[in-house]
Amino acid sequence: MSRLIVWLCLWFGPLAMLGGCHYSEEDSWNACCMLHVIRDEAPNPPGRKVIRNWQSRTLFGGDGSASDATDSNVPGMSSKYLPGTWKRGRIESEVADYQTRNPGAPATAYFAELGMTCRSATVSQAEGIRCAIDMPVWVQCWAMNFFPGGPPVPKELRKPLPAVLHVSVEMSGSTIHEPHTQVLPLPGGRLCHR
Repeated sequence: MSRLIVWLCLWFGPLAMLGGCHYSEEDSWNACCMLHVIRDEAPNPPGRKVIRNWQSRTLFGGDGSASDATDSNVPGMSSKYLPGTWKRGRIESEVADYQTRNPGAPATAYFAELGMTCRSATVSQAEGIRCAIDMPVWVQCWAMNFFPGGPPVPKELRKPLPAVLHVSVEMSGSTIHEPHTQVLPLPGGRLCHR
């Protein structure tokens, strides 16, 4: 039986790998990729590094939309920061630490220190505050096909791409809502639109 399995693997493995040779560039754009924010070599203000670190458990679709991990067992996070995404829990924890070091300081002071701009906004049908930043980043495109022989990443997206990381955090009172993150193309540029 084990010889049969080995024989089948030896026979069908190379066929599956050769199957990818017939994909066109259009097939690559249809399958496209996931985006990942990569670190650049240029020195950045410490606040930008903190904001970029918030993305460590964020997956970005080829269109730049974000999907954040939910983690109910984040080490060092109090249960009062859950439920929600890992990113929200991390932001809440950092704001709490900042306010402990700076008694009486509003959460907006922490976000302003990171380089974000805070303005009044309608948050969940109430008056609140939105702090946001658009910062330059580099993104890498990863193939979405997990099996050998699938279409590769489109040629245009195989090298790191300059992009903009948009991050906004909304608050109403002392409550921090789910942050919004998105990768946007530079003007005249593109991401992988399906």
